[in-house]
Amino acid sequence: MRKSLLTLNIVLAKELHYMLRTQRYLPGDKLPSERILAETFGVQRATIREALNELIQEGVIVSEERKGYFMARPRIVKSVNFFAETPTIEDPHVKYKIQEASSVLADERLSGKMLIPRNTPLHRIVRLCLEEKTVIAVETYYLLKEVLPDLKTSDLKSQNIAEFIVSATNHGIAGNNQKITLVYANDNESKLLRLPAGSPLMKHKGMVYDHKGQLLVFFENILRIERFVFLRKEAL
Repeated sequence: MRKSLLTLNIVLAKELHYMLRTQRYLPGDKLPSERILAETFGVQRATIREALNELIQEGVIVSEERKGYFMARPRIVKSVNFFAETPTIEDPHVKYKIQEASSVLADERLSGKMLIPRNTPLHRIVRLCLEEKTVIAVETYYLLKEVLPDLKTSDLKSQNIAEFIVSATNHGIAGNNQKITLVYANDNESKLLRLPAGSPLMKHKGMVYDHKGQLLVFFENILRIERFVFLRKEAL
């Protein structure tokens, strides 16, 4: 029978986790520096860094570029079928900021994704989801101008997109298809999310329809993996 080996970084990660629990670190609390932790446990900084990375993978802590390590907050729960459920984000620290609101014409990529003719007029909305001052998601929405000729972006600062579509268009949401995949941060995403280029992220994309099969919105959202979890609501 093959035995699993506990390497030094795994053992150290467990010790660090125990220390954080017993010293009652709270979500958002900053951890001591790598240097201080290395001195505390009597190991090299490279070993501490490996142990900290183990805790990052487990979702216990998060790393912020040029700031250090922090205790992770409870993940924000999203429903896989959230367009049919009128979701709300419970975390009071989460706010929205409109990064871009522009008019575009469907190019070849959007035409293929949305199954609409090229040069169809669209609203393009890019919205940042912030937890306190940290960007944790970049949301991009494409809405047909014929469905929503007058767009008030100010409404999107507080409403989730499902509520916005229903109230702004008088179209009930009847169907949607969605997909969640693993992607890696490009230069723009790296800058907005303050993560190293190539960092793993979640991509949540899909389309939403009304009762007549009319396409209402196509979305492509990029989310920090450690801040969100998707759950599927079971049918009754």
